[in-house]
Amino acid sequence: LNVANTLTVSSGTMTHGTSTVTAASYSQGGGTFTGGSASVDINGGFDLSAGVFTSTSGTLYVSGTFTHSGGTFTHNSGTVSLDGNGQTLVGATTFNNLTKTVSSSATLTLPASTTTTVAGTLTWQGASGQLLNIRSSSNGVRAILDSQSTRSVQYLDIKDLNNTSTLVLGCYTGCSDSGNNQRVAFSQPTVTLGVSGSPFAENAGVA
Repeated sequence: LNVANTLTVSSGTMTHGTSTVTAASYSQGGGTFTGGSASVDINGGFDLSAGVFTSTSGTLYVSGTFTHSGGTFTHNSGTVSLDGNGQTLVGATTFNNLTKTVSSSATLTLPASTTTTVAGTLTWQGASGQLLNIRSSSNGVRAILDSQSTRSVQYLDIKDLNNTSTLVLGCYTGCSDSGNNQRVAFSQPTVTLGVSGSPFAENAGVA
């Protein structure tokens, strides 16, 4: 299915199967979208204000602003890939895998004082000399990230981010701290081992 303009769901049920869906943008103000296994490629904004959107178990590509202002977004164990340039997330959303990878400098803006949850793999990657900037929608007010599993992050410039996961978010390769971050590490922790007598210390429990 290839929709030249906006794919709109306002009532009833749209069931997506094993064929790729492509649209210039997506708008849902009611009804139900039931994702299948094929890709959904939105070449503009994604706007969910009411109804139920169950994503594909494959990849949902969004190149514009991802807005979840109402209704229910169910990740269906799939991936959301943000494949535009500068992009913004609006509203509290729980993703499975969330990906944004750029080769030219760009900015990903997260909602201030609002939690973005990533239950699966978080992939945020820029490139050497071309950083992906992570910002809050309100300068000086932290956006909240709950990244619960695997992270693949490098070449980022991070500002105003509160990582509420039990695990510190470590960004060690090519990353820059622009301030007001919480539970985000930019250098590898140094571990100092006390050694007594031989390489195998008595207090290490090695015979």
